[in-house]
Amino acid sequence: MSKKEKGPLLITSWRATRACNLNCLYCNVEAKMQPAPDELNTKETLQLVDQIHDFGSEWFGLKGGEPLARKDVFEPISYARSLGLNICLLTNGWFVDGEIYNNLVKNEVLTSISIDGSENANDALRGKGSYKAALSAIKKLSDAGILNGLSMAITAINCKEADHIVSLAEEYGARFVWFNHLLPCGRARNEKQLDPTPEQYEWFLNHIYDLMNKTYKKKFDFHIHCPFFARIYKERNPDRFQEWFDNEFTG
Repeated sequence: MSKKEKGPLLITSWRATRACNLNCLYCNVEAKMQPAPDELNTKETLQLVDQIHDFGSEWFGLKGGEPLARKDVFEPISYARSLGLNICLLTNGWFVDGEIYNNLVKNEVLTSISIDGSENANDALRGKGSYKAALSAIKKLSDAGILNGLSMAITAINCKEADHIVSLAEEYGARFVWFNHLLPCGRARNEKQLDPTPEQYEWFLNHIYDLMNKTYKKKFDFHIHCPFFARIYKERNPDRFQEWFDNEFTG
């Protein structure tokens, strides 16, 4: 593909592995300790990076499972950097230490952390010790200037925890916060108690609107991956709805 034909592709995201050291109740890919049997080998990951570069993508994104559980993860990352791609990665933070941390810094990987609220709520959803690991990673990434965002899944257990997430984002200089609605697939299919009620969703999304437009306005970005948040925004700010919608979904 010639440079002339390259389109305005911002990011291409790769689910690097199914493997994960955690066992989050709502995991929509049902990640396990073992990788999937048909995952790309190292040579194939480099070919994937070539394709992403040829497509004209500005960013190469990695997620999982837990992408840092993949032993060769820095081979495609380093190769992508050599081609001029920017790198972003979503992790639970458990492995952000030692050589892995050094490689994240070396390759300037903008790294986001999955965290679902304060310690009790987070660990109820993600497993004991996961909050401390996430917070430790947030501090290290912030110190290195590569903390990207904080990501939270909305459930009945943690629907009152958004304030904790945004306060961490402010304290450690995250570029954005990212709230995701629960997907009824993977392990979440069998965890019906995690589904927020309509009343909980309505309260949560209105509260997020207040946080993003009042308390934390212009401090960092808010991304709400929950389709009915658009209704909340349109009801509360019809004059600016189209601008927000175009920026969030097509910008």
